[in-house]
Amino acid sequence: MLGQAPEEATWFYLSRKVFASAQAEAEAAGKADILAWLDVDTIFLQEPGEFILPKGKSLGYRPVMHLNISPLYDEPLDDFWKRAYDKMSVPKARGFPMVTVADGDKIRPYINAGCLIVRPERGLLREWAETFPLLYRDPVLKEMCRKDERKRIFIHQVALSGAFMRHLGRDEIRELSGRVNYPLFFGEMFGSKRDFHDIGEAVTIRYESFFDNPPPDWEKRLSGPPDRIAWLKAHLGDVPRGTTLAPQVFILREAVF
Repeated sequence: MLGQAPEEATWFYLSRKVFASAQAEAEAAGKADILAWLDVDTIFLQEPGEFILPKGKSLGYRPVMHLNISPLYDEPLDDFWKRAYDKMSVPKARGFPMVTVADGDKIRPYINAGCLIVRPERGLLREWAETFPLLYRDPVLKEMCRKDERKRIFIHQVALSGAFMRHLGRDEIRELSGRVNYPLFFGEMFGSKRDFHDIGEAVTIRYESFFDNPPPDWEKRLSGPPDRIAWLKAHLGDVPRGTTLAPQVFILREAVF
């Protein structure tokens, strides 16, 4: 059934996101020009004009925040990524540099699965769901994931990057600006070379688990429009601990807000 994660996939933490996205895309096809697939910790602070993809663009994306399991652009692929590229039939020549959001590391294509802007008719999210089994069914990759928890957590993003490298031309993709998917308080949670306390230009922000147990007067660390900071204080001060992250979906028919 479309949208239902196979039982064999559920050992991998975020597998359900992959198949749910495919269902959302299938339902949007023929009904919407653009679909935005966003994690539920996304908050809109301004109109998301960048979500209206220019003609000829089929994917708007943001790179991953941290190096984590990303392959560095200027270094040879490790055994994990060599195996993944081979299973997904991704030509190495399709690689190009991206820069991680938090630290500025130059990596091979590896994008954030929590912020995807797509044209449903191009079928990228359904391609993601078809690509993912090539990885989670492979015993070698599964053993690597068993030995390294980070790989088990993020292998779904490996499949996503393989899917768009194989399915879309370079001219069809667009890196969204740093105003989108802005990672509020990221340094406090995970460490970061960049500072993420100024929401003045942010269009959408992400807060991950920060509000599970926020420090007192956290709002005083922020800079930006006072009314937006006040709104965040009023609405995020009591986010229930352990709130489950599920995707948000927005469909756009025309470039009108």
